Amino acid sequence: SIFNSFRRLIHLSSSKRSPDERLAEYAKAFYKYLGRSTIFPTQIPVDIKEKGVLIKNNWLSASKVFQRPIQLSGIYSWDELIASDGIDSKLAEGLKKLGVEEKPDVAYLVNFLRELPQKQKLSTQNLKDAKAILSELQNSIGDFNHSNIPLLSRSDKLLDSGQLYLKDLDSYDS
Repeated sequence: SIFNSFRRLIHLSSSKRSPDERLAEYAKAFYKYLGRSTIFPTQIPVDIKEKGVLIKNNWLSASKVFQRPIQLSGIYSWDELIASDGIDSKLAEGLKKLGVEEKPDVAYLVNFLRELPQKQKLSTQNLKDAKAILSELQNSIGDFNHSNIPLLSRSDKLLDSGQLYLKDLDSYDS
């Protein structure tokens, strides 16, 4: 099947030390095939969704790749993959079938935020991620429980909103 062939491609490329330009071509051919086919996303095996998107010679989970660029550690944009084909291409359709979404939803962002260290001073990269997520959440319109979201204190720690006083918030002085 096409999925077994793609698994072999992933396995072969994982066992090689040096990147091969043809690898990206073969992966794109698979994405285009998915885009042209009548295969439904539910028919794509989980292992392919978990390690089926090739970006910068790394096989990534479709859940870590988005159509819209977002500046978070370990999260990627599909821009490089679809640059020559465009967002209305069969390649883009195939990536969507694999599970590449437009942008992370609120639940994804809140989970990402909760996975960052809590109640301790954040490293530079974690602090950058926390600020980006909180900014994205602030711009999101929707019904979600704000009380379950950790907030950033003046001391660069993520704390449950119930543990923060107004003077602890960055925006207090503004």
